[in-house]
Amino acid sequence: MPVPDDDTAATMVDAAGLPPLEGPQRTAELLTAMAHRCADWDVWGGPRAIRYWDALTSRTRQACYAGPRLSLWWERLTVQMSLTPPPRKADRALLASLLAGGDDAAVLDVLRREPEALVLRVRVAADTRREARAARAADDETEGEPDAELPF
Repeated sequence: MPVPDDDTAATMVDAAGLPPLEGPQRTAELLTAMAHRCADWDVWGGPRAIRYWDALTSRTRQACYAGPRLSLWWERLTVQMSLTPPPRKADRALLASLLAGGDDAAVLDVLRREPEALVLRVRVAADTRREARAARAADDETEGEPDAELPF
């Protein structure tokens, strides 16, 4: 099934129905969502999938010690989590703006102190997205079928 053009890390997080975050917390949440969307499922699929969310949590925190800039955090996390570059233009643009946002110390502080909450929010968003896709796929399968309530 093709992915809609407006399917970005930001729309994924916003569609989860969680209370919105602002400032450095919002930036940290979007960076965490971006990391999830860039996960290489050839690496994290199969038996390693069971450890994925715990690994994302711990490595999100560990990457904070790479240096004082978000770009260094992203570089470290990319290596530690085997992340791939964002495949969508909108996500690449979002990542570039987040990494150049200018409040690196405050965002790194959130990533270091709150990785469990950030990853949990992203996990809820990913689950919501997966459920919505499954519902759309089920709707697509029933299109064109006669209504079950019709007598014929």
